[in-house]
Amino acid sequence: MKKTNRILLASGLMLALATPALAEIKFSGFYRLMAYSGEIKDVDSQDNDSRQIIDQRFRAQVTNTLNDNVSITYQAEIDTVWGGSVPGGGGNGGAFDTDGVNVETKHIYLDLKEGDTSARIGLQTYGDEFQGLVGFADMAGITVKHKIGNTSIGLLYSKWDENDADGDNANTTALAASGVNNAGSDWDDTDFYGVTISQKISDSFKAGAAVYYLDSNDVTDTRANIVTGLPGMDRTAFADHGDGEVWFYGVTADAKFGDIGVDGFVLYQRGSVDFDNRWDGGVAAAGINKKDQSSQAWAASAKATMKLANGNIGVRGIFITDDESNNDNEYWLGSFGEYDFVNENQMIFLTDKFVCNWGKERYAMDDAARAGYGLWAIVLSGNHTLPNNMYANWGLGYYSTQDNERDDQMVVNAKGDLEEVRTNGKVLGWEADVRVGKKFFEKVDVSLNAAYADFGSFYADTTEQNNDIPANGVTRGSSAPDSIYKAYLMVNVPF
Repeated sequence: MKKTNRILLASGLMLALATPALAEIKFSGFYRLMAYSGEIKDVDSQDNDSRQIIDQRFRAQVTNTLNDNVSITYQAEIDTVWGGSVPGGGGNGGAFDTDGVNVETKHIYLDLKEGDTSARIGLQTYGDEFQGLVGFADMAGITVKHKIGNTSIGLLYSKWDENDADGDNANTTALAASGVNNAGSDWDDTDFYGVTISQKISDSFKAGAAVYYLDSNDVTDTRANIVTGLPGMDRTAFADHGDGEVWFYGVTADAKFGDIGVDGFVLYQRGSVDFDNRWDGGVAAAGINKKDQSSQAWAASAKATMKLANGNIGVRGIFITDDESNNDNEYWLGSFGEYDFVNENQMIFLTDKFVCNWGKERYAMDDAARAGYGLWAIVLSGNHTLPNNMYANWGLGYYSTQDNERDDQMVVNAKGDLEEVRTNGKVLGWEADVRVGKKFFEKVDVSLNAAYADFGSFYADTTEQNNDIPANGVTRGSSAPDSIYKAYLMVNVPF
């Protein structure tokens, strides 16, 4: 027995001595439960649809640090909507017996670091410098960062799609060996590139610039649809016959004046879709007679934030131009990932920061900015700590379009002439939000979250604005939709 104890003790000592040389493994993630009740806007009726769900998300991340230069990370996600009855796919397996095939891979990446240079290779999250107006999403790619003194340089390459909808070569189709071999050779991918630079000029001021480029060689790609502006039927008709691309050029600035900070950006978007590639297997495609289109737009935003003894208050302005061209697409094409302006404490007109499976209403972006009407908005927000491990966050936003006409969408008036589609007015509406929470046991964050939104003239009856012909352009009900609310109780446990 003593011999056995000595062997075990010796083994333990050997393991203890060897541990510093072994890889360091870190386990992190979060558990989140959200019990929702709310309404969804219905522009054709004052009776908004109500909805209630209990939403659950679990993310587990394992990082294996091999040495000071190399680490590997894997992150899994399990989405379970309580009562979800289909035992397969994300967000299911929440019904009776709870069986479900619902473990999703979120991230897998390799981190390399040497001196002031680092690289990340694999499935990762990437966010731009412009509050997500270019893109904030998970993607497969390579990011490289390098620092020279007070200057930081970043490079990005990402593959968004490998011929994702190329007829017989679609990656969702079972292919013969020849089809598999040919799939990777077709020039119909969607790729994303970026170059960023940031300069710290002083302790109170820094500036930056960035260029992003999206190259989409298959207009059937839904992201390319955002680039080209083609409706769904045209996307199908012009499969393999369009080359869409869009550039984003932007500058940023961040200044501090004591307890007041001001940050902002200006962003220019320019792109095109070229339909001259009208060939399929060496034969000119029949019926392809689509005019090449270009696109351009501007966006800008600035926010002033003041520190308080118990938190901060801020005000942000947002400006996005409208479509003023009859032939081209001059509306905002970006916002890839639909995760923009998430820190303004808004949940209906903008994206809710904590959203999981409920969905993203983001009416300011989808109904206005990316629909060609443009956008301007002003949002007040505050974040405050309270006694007894409590906190309160709030937001108040006002939203309007730049114009109530879509110059790129025409209708026939009573005289038989073409004119622009019009809405009743420009006002989208306003929104008020509050989040009150408390931390229990240092880690368990329990909060009550509520939002209320009221809609304006933009959503009101537009039949008379389109020559009393309901089929002409945008149609609404007899009046603007009723106000809506969204509320949820959230339990959030990061670890």
